[in-house]
Amino acid sequence: MSLSATLCGPEYARRLDHPPSVQLHVAEGILREWGWQQQPHHLRNRRGARCVCGAICAAVALGVGSEHAAHRAAGHVLHVLRDRGWPHLIGDWNQQPGRTPQQAYGKPSKPESRRPAPGRSPTTTS
Repeated sequence: MSLSATLCGPEYARRLDHPPSVQLHVAEGILREWGWQQQPHHLRNRRGARCVCGAICAAVALGVGSEHAAHRAAGHVLHVLRDRGWPHLIGDWNQQPGRTPQQAYGKPSKPESRRPAPGRSPTTTS
């Protein structure tokens, strides 16, 4: 389903504050349709491609959620990155050399190093 088809439903027009999951879903659609870019310190490039944060901001500009909900969505992204062992900001992750569009969409093409959950030991295979 295209991004415009997703946003045209009447439920989106009536509701200002969407949960972070909806904003992240729309942000993924923005990245897929408009493109993903890695240019440092730019939310979008001249062609309209967005970075991860730029896609979250674009979702708000399209009427999906509020700035407060966007902060919560970005907090969720940071939490996921922390769980995957990334200690820096979203923008630093986005512009990391070797990053792929699939990773930016939330579908990593290869597993990233993961820390074990607190209180759990890493599993080993023999």
